[in-house]
Amino acid sequence: MASWFKFYGPEYLSDPKMLGMDGNTRSCWLALLCYASNGDGEVKYLTENQLMMQAGVPLGGVEWEQTLGIFKRFEERGMIQIVGETLHLPNWNKRQASLTGYERIKRFRVKSKENEEMITHDNEVITTDRERDKKEKRDKKEKKDTDFIKFLTEIPINHLKFLTEKYEASPHQIKRKGEELKNYCDSVGKTYKNYLAFMENALNKDFGRRTQYPTSVQEEKKRVMTSEEQASLEKISREIRKIGISKRVES
Repeated sequence: MASWFKFYGPEYLSDPKMLGMDGNTRSCWLALLCYASNGDGEVKYLTENQLMMQAGVPLGGVEWEQTLGIFKRFEERGMIQIVGETLHLPNWNKRQASLTGYERIKRFRVKSKENEEMITHDNEVITTDRERDKKEKRDKKEKKDTDFIKFLTEIPINHLKFLTEKYEASPHQIKRKGEELKNYCDSVGKTYKNYLAFMENALNKDFGRRTQYPTSVQEEKKRVMTSEEQASLEKISREIRKIGISKRVES
């Protein structure tokens, strides 16, 4: 037997079901809740007249006549169930169950969101914020991986031009290689941070670089000059020295 019960004031003031009741009906509902608190959601042998008198409905007047049939109206709205001489409040245990601190915070968060949809994953309801956060991160990663892997089958024009100039492969061969690499990733479930680098490694292995394309700026600087380039450079150096000597003689 409970000496007190939980009452949700904000819901009482804003619930459309409550707002649709007149003052006497509301008073009867509050009185019925008080009776139910003594029986864990059940009230036995309570008549409408007793409830109306306890709720303060003026006896014998128009308001009394208008309030008669209150049990039937409560039952039609799903607020009570009548079994023989017992009134049962179907939502009593759910509303009166003790909540942990975490559950109270979660309930507040849910109530503060309008039109929030329950998140499901593989037909399993996500019941905690931690599980929901994990699913959101997982979904973001899957979307990111999906967007990145599209590079292999939807190579941008500028990248296709770059790869064609850099490797001994035609645009058609590069596109075909991209499809092969995507099929490989899908079959083994692998993902990569940089799909352009992944593509370049495959092209370099299968086709090789074009000879005139340096591997890097540093390699271009270190590139060994041919004998013709060396002879031309020495010729230019001799001409520059001659010009410098002739200028000194004239002065």
